[in-house]
Amino acid sequence: MRKISKQERGRQMNKKRKQKIFQWLALVLLLCIGMPNISFRGAKAAETSMTLKYGGKKYSFAKTKQTTAKVNGKKITTPIPGVIINGTNFVCPTLIKKKELGISYSYNSSKKQVTLKKDNTTIKLTMGKKIAKVNEKNVKLGTAPQRVYYIEKKKYYNILPARFVFETFGFSYTWQQKSRSCAIIAKTEATATPKVTNTPVITKTPEIVKTAVPTATANLTTATPKATTKPTVTATPKATTKPTVTVTPTVAPTKTPEATKEMKAMWISYLEFGSSAKTEAQFRKTVTQMFDNCVSYGMNTVIVQVRPFSDAMYKSSYFPWSKYASGTLGKDPGYDPLKIMIELAHKRGLKIQAWLNPYRITTGNTNVSALPASHPARKWANSSTSDVKRRVLSYGGNLYYNPSSSQVRTLIVNGVKEIVKNYDVDGIHFDDYFYPNLGTSYKTNFDAKEYDAYVEQCKKDGKTAKTIVKWRRGNVNALVKRVHTAVKGLDPNVEFGISPAGNIDNLTSSSAYYVDIQTWMSTDTYVDYICPQIYWSFNNAVCPYKATVKRWADLKKSDVVDLYIGLAVYRAGTTIEKEWSTSNTVLKRQVVYGRSVKGVSGFAFYRYDSFQTSTSKQEVKNLLPLLK
Repeated sequence: MRKISKQERGRQMNKKRKQKIFQWLALVLLLCIGMPNISFRGAKAAETSMTLKYGGKKYSFAKTKQTTAKVNGKKITTPIPGVIINGTNFVCPTLIKKKELGISYSYNSSKKQVTLKKDNTTIKLTMGKKIAKVNEKNVKLGTAPQRVYYIEKKKYYNILPARFVFETFGFSYTWQQKSRSCAIIAKTEATATPKVTNTPVITKTPEIVKTAVPTATANLTTATPKATTKPTVTATPKATTKPTVTVTPTVAPTKTPEATKEMKAMWISYLEFGSSAKTEAQFRKTVTQMFDNCVSYGMNTVIVQVRPFSDAMYKSSYFPWSKYASGTLGKDPGYDPLKIMIELAHKRGLKIQAWLNPYRITTGNTNVSALPASHPARKWANSSTSDVKRRVLSYGGNLYYNPSSSQVRTLIVNGVKEIVKNYDVDGIHFDDYFYPNLGTSYKTNFDAKEYDAYVEQCKKDGKTAKTIVKWRRGNVNALVKRVHTAVKGLDPNVEFGISPAGNIDNLTSSSAYYVDIQTWMSTDTYVDYICPQIYWSFNNAVCPYKATVKRWADLKKSDVVDLYIGLAVYRAGTTIEKEWSTSNTVLKRQVVYGRSVKGVSGFAFYRYDSFQTSTSKQEVKNLLPLLK
């Protein structure tokens, strides 16, 4: 290294000082020229809007959509105004920590967990998670707390669900929509039954909502009344009046006020969309009318079928355009139906779930050549490799993806991931089409070849092979668990649910479905909700409504998994069963009874068109007052 003299070192230091002075002068000049406009716009933005970033997305809240708060009549100023996300009022901990309330607050940044304490009650909330702990007992939230980045202030804040926090600690919490303000009254000042006004959904944020999908036509004479077309159901907090719940601090509630909003979902199937080509304007008009009607019926969720037959009602990298979008399988309609439906649903305060049929490729047709050349099923079926060809199976005049194939599972999971990544859906909803009914030959048909290979491999490895029934259930479980993990990994607020057939005996048989319903309803690693299609009357000989609902409720072992009931509006006024033709209050009574059963959190109605028929008119008229 060259030795530098004192003189040279001095010259270099003088040069650096001059450079710094020049840089400062340039900066001052720049500020003098540009600052007036910048500061003006910044001041205006601070007064009129707030931009929060969370979940990888940015959300702008206008001043009119921000909330204020009062504690015992005193207006409280917080560094971040309250906002409403999916019908839930979120507030900054500054409000919660007011000394008048006596709530202690701490935040563990490594666990992303807030701990609140008052008297004998402790609440733990994890950012981005819809499961809270009240005195170490799990409680499911309607909307997850968030760690947000306030872009205008360049700071991070935690925001917490107001009603859940305050009412869990025993305070009175009221909401005034007109002034967009909330009031918190300490226990000593609260009345015994404070009234709570409506809190409508005004923003669309990625929050998972629940959906369920039933089938369309059921065989009423057998033990497997299954509908061919299935809808999905989700719960949307739409301007429903929330009762005030007084919670004794020493008792942890199993469901909080924010978590007990009843889901009222409408299944909207591919049948409603029709297969004829539509312009964007025509599609918008149709869906606008549908969603307006859903709101008028009292629904808070729509479950829209976006993949009925290994196709897509949205722009997909894996599946061809659905003919129910463009009129022709594989043809681009020139617009994005799912994007439009999300926009129109959220404008109306409706949650929206994407309804998918995971394994079904075709019905009544096994001609692979009729599929577009880009179709994954056609590519696999035309492969020269036997193992690849076996990813597509023909059975009963229909085509299915092979549930035992890991490549099939990857395709389905990738199809779910692209929806959650690219669209602001509230949930992913699976129909009940898993394995077909394989009959008495179930040990030798469908994917039995793959099972035999599995058994041989177990022998080589010195392992005991599962029975073919348990093996098939394991195949379905593997898919369901991967989908749940993928959804939660992308957005914990998006829900994943399944609408299985309603007859539990069929689900647990050796020859069909192969769903592990007991496992799904006993843990939080498979689904967020289950919506069985209980489509029978109170007097059905095989599955009477009350007994069937009770059986499903008894299966629910996890506080995290919600149970919704799928109801058959399409049967109203028909001769399918005697009671449907002789009574016009079946649906009404089914809702009333469902609400009385512990563990039932809402309903899904199959399907939209059935609300419009002359046969169902009187049933629907009697039902609707219960939903509004």
